[in-house]
Amino acid sequence: MSLTRDDYDAWAATYDVVDNPLVAMSSLALEAAATAWRGARVLELGCGTARNAAPILSAGARSYTGIDASPEMLARGRVRPHGDERVRLA
Repeated sequence: MSLTRDDYDAWAATYDVVDNPLVAMSSLALEAAATAWRGARVLELGCGTARNAAPILSAGARSYTGIDASPEMLARGRVRPHGDERVRLA
């Protein structure tokens, strides 16, 4: 099965609220890599709703740039309460 940008746009509204095994797996990976973020400028390709920005910045990253092909995913990411000037989404 292949998801297209339109599919991700449709999924954006529930992406972070419906149980998703990818969320659990990415959380474990972020925790394991936490020491690597300290002082780093992080670029996440396929950032979706940018839910990884907060834990990456909390682990000490200098900045976070998220890029995604889905305008709806990015729109969701932009309304997240980042409140952090180090976050850029494109």
